[in-house]
Amino acid sequence: MDGQKRTQLREAFGAGHRVNCSTIALYEWLRGPRTTEQLVAQEALIPTVETVPLGVLEAFRASVLFSALGRPRKRGVHVAIAACAIASGAVLWTGPTRDFHDVPGLTLYRPA
Repeated sequence: MDGQKRTQLREAFGAGHRVNCSTIALYEWLRGPRTTEQLVAQEALIPTVETVPLGVLEAFRASVLFSALGRPRKRGVHVAIAACAIASGAVLWTGPTRDFHDVPGLTLYRPA
């Protein structure tokens, strides 16, 4: 995680926001490579047992979004992440927003 993302994450925690992760975003993160230090820090901040699963509701929502967005094959994982955020009523915090900016019903976190 770069310095800017670390700062944004600290600000989100400092503002009292609850920060969580979907299982599919966790997959993207874990496929690494990651150092032991990074994994320990991630577990302390965002415990894996609290991740939001890609369940039936989220999978259905992702398939509807996928079709609505013109079947964006290279963005399939990101569409599933967006579906998890929408289904759980969460605001999505992400680095580059280009894969998420046009997803209907998704709110992106905008740091102050």
